[in-house]
Amino acid sequence: MKKILKLIKAIFARAERSQNQTVHADGKTWEQMISERLDKQTDNEVKEIIDKYEPQQMKTLEFTQPNRPIDNLVIHCTATPENRHHTADEVRRWHTDPAPRGNGWRQVGYSDLILLDGTCERMTADEWAVTNGVAGHNARSRHICYVGGLATDGRTAKDTRTPQQVHTLAVFVKEFHARFPNVRIVGHNELAGKACPSFDVQKWLKSIGINQ
Repeated sequence: MKKILKLIKAIFARAERSQNQTVHADGKTWEQMISERLDKQTDNEVKEIIDKYEPQQMKTLEFTQPNRPIDNLVIHCTATPENRHHTADEVRRWHTDPAPRGNGWRQVGYSDLILLDGTCERMTADEWAVTNGVAGHNARSRHICYVGGLATDGRTAKDTRTPQQVHTLAVFVKEFHARFPNVRIVGHNELAGKACPSFDVQKWLKSIGINQ
């Protein structure tokens, strides 16, 4: 039980450092849901509760062999206000629904989308499908995006990545770089006149040990 309690304290400490608390379906944070059920549980039951309600984070992943030449892994943001949850289905509709509801594209803008809780969702059936991330670069690029990128005013560019999103993006790019060291990792703003992804990708990559 001591190990479980230590694990719980570590999880709660991480949550307190986070500016965004993930809310479960019934409106309670996962910390509240765990706390309400701890006293009457066995060690194994407590661990199951933690695993169920703790925000999902990518631990590891595998990439298949590309079926086309890839020069760039491009990092994007959805250009939505901080702490505002959006799903992969919503983003897909923004891109592919006919105007005026959407952009009317035949394909989405990114192959992967990182939600506020760190969950990484695949946006395309084929992970190497050509997507509409940056005009003139899509044929030889793969695109990954995090939800956010704007301050609460909905206009000002801001790095709004939650700790969970930072973790997932770091895992993704580290393993991608290890598998494909010749593919350059860049921000959308390095290929076009955009603020996206609202942070300095090259500076961040160096901070996590990636030197290109």
